[in-house]
Amino acid sequence: MTTQINAHFEKQAQACDRMGSSFTARLCRLLPEILDRATATGARVLDWPGAPGEDALALRLCGGLHALVLAGKDAGLTDVYPPNAASPEALRKAVRAAIARHDERLCANLDSAPQTNEIGRAAMLLPGFLTIARETGPAARPL
Repeated sequence: MTTQINAHFEKQAQACDRMGSSFTARLCRLLPEILDRATATGARVLDWPGAPGEDALALRLCGGLHALVLAGKDAGLTDVYPPNAASPEALRKAVRAAIARHDERLCANLDSAPQTNEIGRAAMLLPGFLTIARETGPAARPL
């Protein structure tokens, strides 16, 4: 892996550690060890034409893997994702296999920045907004 890409994945791992995202940090440290040009995903990451940090490259790939888990598309990967515990070798094997099985999808996932969970966090605000609207909003009026 190129030095710039490798440094980016490590920097992202450190940020994840600071933010309490230890599993994503673990993935960010594992991916440089297993990515190669045998898959379109690996080749694309290794030959990334832009600025990996500004482009959130590591999070794009981690997000693509997480999306496979959330969609129930890869049982082997799901088995090593939290809340399950996995040895370093089991995680390595599962991630490598998932990249090979879902290469086209993961490569395409690199096209866009990762979707964070604003919707999920915003849902927690809804009860408060409804209370404010009920207590301060205009009375319901016919249209």
